[in-house]
Amino acid sequence: MRLVAKYDLLAIGPGEAGLRAVIIDWKTSRKRPPDNYLQGRLQSRVYPFLLVEAGAHLNQNTSILPEQVEMIYWFPAEPEKPYRFSYDQNAYQEDADFLKGLLVEIKNREEGEFPLTDDEKHCRFCNYRSYCDRGVEAGTLSELEDETSLEIDSAFDIDFSEIGEIEF
Repeated sequence: MRLVAKYDLLAIGPGEAGLRAVIIDWKTSRKRPPDNYLQGRLQSRVYPFLLVEAGAHLNQNTSILPEQVEMIYWFPAEPEKPYRFSYDQNAYQEDADFLKGLLVEIKNREEGEFPLTDDEKHCRFCNYRSYCDRGVEAGTLSELEDETSLEIDSAFDIDFSEIGEIEF
């Protein structure tokens, strides 16, 4: 199984206390979601984790420590209100345990053993909703812009054969 992060912007360079690695993710929604929503996103766990886990090749083969990582969600609609959070060893270990457990759970399930969410509003904008018999196609962007609890992520256009594997 692979975990993939497609960073909008990743800046690695000197900081006040040594190396600093900053992940910036642009969010194009018209409304800025609450901080707890942003902090709870799987993206907020995967992006910093993968940078620590596999980012040495981006840093002259020197490991990036959790304390050197910061993630910023930036909103063009509200540029003065970015959401920033620092990473640390505790968050890294919690994310490692959570993600490894999640991957094991996914790997051990048989096809058809994945329960559907009871909250179908989460399905309204899913590109795969037809596989679950929850509609034929995803909602439109104009419908999405009115949502406050959901947002659309950039479509992944990734050729997995171009991505080197790193032991997890």
